[in-house]
Amino acid sequence: MLDLVGALFTPPTSRLPDVPFISVPKRLRVPTSLVPLAPALSRLFGVVPGRGRRVVRPGWCLFDVQDAHTGFCAVHALNHIMQGEFPWFSVEDLREGAQLASLADHEAQVPPVEHSLPTGYFSSEAVGRGLGRRSFDMRGVQVIYTASGEASPGDTLQGALGPIQLANGPADVLGIFVHQGAHYTAMISRAGILYHIDSLPVASGDGQYIYEVSAELFLQFVQHFAQASRSPTPGRPEIGGMFRIFYTGSAVH
Repeated sequence: MLDLVGALFTPPTSRLPDVPFISVPKRLRVPTSLVPLAPALSRLFGVVPGRGRRVVRPGWCLFDVQDAHTGFCAVHALNHIMQGEFPWFSVEDLREGAQLASLADHEAQVPPVEHSLPTGYFSSEAVGRGLGRRSFDMRGVQVIYTASGEASPGDTLQGALGPIQLANGPADVLGIFVHQGAHYTAMISRAGILYHIDSLPVASGDGQYIYEVSAELFLQFVQHFAQASRSPTPGRPEIGGMFRIFYTGSAVH
């Protein structure tokens, strides 16, 4: 259900210049209720990055309200990335994505995976298939290192938000889709500020608040969630990730 206050907002006719986004791998499991393990220092100490600095939601920011008793956070996160620039995603879009993902599993003769439940909880593959049907795609976020081998917060953030190079030219990143293992959230950039939008009522104050994210905190997110998905542990083979969402202009299969 859309926030009526946000619904009064009329999207600008042109895009703000610094609105980049992410892409997702084709095989991540349905979010679990467990806290995802982290790589590097956050993995050693079990520290999950905070949401950021809480601020009152700006008037331009559309907010898609989540019912606390449903698992449709993936739909809300995608809509927070779209910000009205493209038509909203629906639960039906991702349910069809889940069906396509299951069909792909069958055709590939791989063990079946639960890509959704009646109350939501869509796998990231279901999200990817749902995006592809609507002419969007995703790419994973990666840590960028300096020449001395240190992780660079600024370069990592700039690399995540920079354009995606496609065969027909560059595509702007719309935002970052954050798969936290048990929950999906969104990050978008406006006027040089990165915002983290969480659809859960307890996190957003029923849509009153969003969070500002520094380059340093963004790096922690990438190290914790994106690298964790590429550094599986025995019992936790797949843990989430961070993905740049962009529009391709044609259906992605």
